[in-house]
Amino acid sequence: MKHANEKPSTTAVSASTGIVVGIDPGLDKHGIAAMWIGSCVRLERRMIDNTIAGMTRFVEQLKEWHQQSGGHLTIAIEEATAYGEALTCLLRGEGFQPVVVCALKVARFKEVLGADANDLVDAEAVARFVMVQPDLTRAPAQEAIQADPNACEYHWLRQLSRRHGRWTKNHTAVCNELHAVLRLAWLADYQRFFSHIDGAAALTMWQQYPTPAEAAQANRDDLVALIRKASCGRINLEGCAKKACDIQGTARVMVLALGKQNPNRWSAWAEDIRMLGRHLEYLNAGLKQIRKRIEALLESIKSPLVSFKGIGPVTAGAIHGETLSIERFATADRFARYNGTAPRADSSGRKPKQVKNRRCNKRLRQAFMQLALNAPRYHVASKAYQKHLVSCGIIGGAARVRLARRLSDIIFAMLRDNRKYDLEYYMTHKKSAA
Repeated sequence: MKHANEKPSTTAVSASTGIVVGIDPGLDKHGIAAMWIGSCVRLERRMIDNTIAGMTRFVEQLKEWHQQSGGHLTIAIEEATAYGEALTCLLRGEGFQPVVVCALKVARFKEVLGADANDLVDAEAVARFVMVQPDLTRAPAQEAIQADPNACEYHWLRQLSRRHGRWTKNHTAVCNELHAVLRLAWLADYQRFFSHIDGAAALTMWQQYPTPAEAAQANRDDLVALIRKASCGRINLEGCAKKACDIQGTARVMVLALGKQNPNRWSAWAEDIRMLGRHLEYLNAGLKQIRKRIEALLESIKSPLVSFKGIGPVTAGAIHGETLSIERFATADRFARYNGTAPRADSSGRKPKQVKNRRCNKRLRQAFMQLALNAPRYHVASKAYQKHLVSCGIIGGAARVRLARRLSDIIFAMLRDNRKYDLEYYMTHKKSAA
């Protein structure tokens, strides 16, 4: 077939007899819209199932349109989520070369048209956008990603870092719920028993003796042995005995003061505390496993980011995963705009104005803001720059953003040169990096 080695280009899009197909990927279904390029006449607009059968039928339809258009078929897919990854993979396997369109640019283009928002309208907006702005499609970026020898590892790091983020949010929510239930059962006394509510010793304690009623009846030696074993020896025997004495003494006072009128007041809370403790143990184990996989991938690609003290494995995985390939960015300024550390110009009139860049990769921006929070603790240059900002009256979030902008240049240079962190080297090549 002719389309096997054919790549979409500006000439292909501008052909009067060509067909452009816009795809808006979704969770269960994809919106597709096919239009004649010269006249903008709609050829077809419908939903297809996000299944192998549905995508296979769509591929057969594309082959018919390819013949109907005389070989001038352009396929554009919106880069919004991972829902369209399987369809893109299938299309490339069948010989098509779909171009990827920035979702934000399509959204702004749709606002100009004044169109409503649904999957079919979005798919048609993708098709119309490619017809009028073929130079804004992301084919070069996708080619750079595919050409990178570590492309597979980068995609895997993206999935793992995003999963780590979802699990961390879930972990925080469960911790907050456990705090709420423990405050009902133990009042505020539980806060002095353990430094971390989700630590190994704490979770073992909450599952074995969740309420004052159970803790008051426990054997002191058994409680000491439980804390000692759960902490894996991190708490010495004297500390375990002191902690057990504090827990049991508090529990007995609570039972005497609050359990006379209603001895079963803690029954419902006991089950909730045990269940939340088990859930936190599961989440802790899962987060630990994800972190190990990220560390193994970073080691396999010989990531230079781990040499920068203040960048942990999770942050390094997020930077690699969301960047995918540094070859996508010609300069450090473009990389800074993509990661959100560079402001966006929003000027009208005579006075220039710069505002927060919200048109960026938010996960990457979050990683750099976390790095800006950690860097002054370990790096003399970052600490000196932070002091300089304070002397200029720039503090808080504004100072973090400016420090993150400088750190973005350093990370760009490290990834571009595949070189470990060396401040002297970076200062020497600062102009070429920026």
